Amino acid sequence: MRGRGRRWNTPLVLADTASTTDAGRGREAVASGGGTAEGAAERRRAEFEELVLPHLDAMYRVAVRLGGRERAEDAVQEAVLRAWRYYATFQQGAEVRPWLFAILRNVVYERGRRQRRRLKTSSLDAYGADNVVAPARLPLDERIRDEAILAALERLPQDYRAVVVLALIEDLKYREIAEVLGIPIGTVMSRLHRGRKLLRYFLGQYAAEAGVSQAG
Repeated sequence: MRGRGRRWNTPLVLADTASTTDAGRGREAVASGGGTAEGAAERRRAEFEELVLPHLDAMYRVAVRLGGRERAEDAVQEAVLRAWRYYATFQQGAEVRPWLFAILRNVVYERGRRQRRRLKTSSLDAYGADNVVAPARLPLDERIRDEAILAALERLPQDYRAVVVLALIEDLKYREIAEVLGIPIGTVMSRLHRGRKLLRYFLGQYAAEAGVSQAG
């Protein structure tokens, strides 16, 4: 379930905004004694790419799981463009992944997913999260490692899916997830608990259908 070393044309995409964004930043750098506008803009862009490019595969994984594989690459490209436009607002020295994931999450949600499955606490029974008896552990058979987990994640309501993906797949801390999603840490913990329970339930269903033994 990790990235597959995709090729990204981010530098070419960034070139689309270079004429306006770089020009302004270049003039600021020159005014402060940073050399020519062109040189300052190029350094700024190289700095941005060095910071962002290592995280593109992780962004793609998150985009796939939040919004579907068919739109994931476009969502990542748009998120990178937004990050570049607002790069001046990024606090140097801060963790870059939560910042990038927050931008990506906004892009995915704003693209108007027709099947947004937002879940309210009062409607959990419709998904069986409160009343279902989920297996204590996930099935460990190799046959369900990728295909079934992706299918189970797709079945999670979007609000829970986002927390589960960021916590269990991208290994973000509660504080970072709260920052990405714009919700309190307590809400992160609650959604993760319920999301994990639903995930175990769906995987348990898959295991039963496939005749896979539960881990005991």
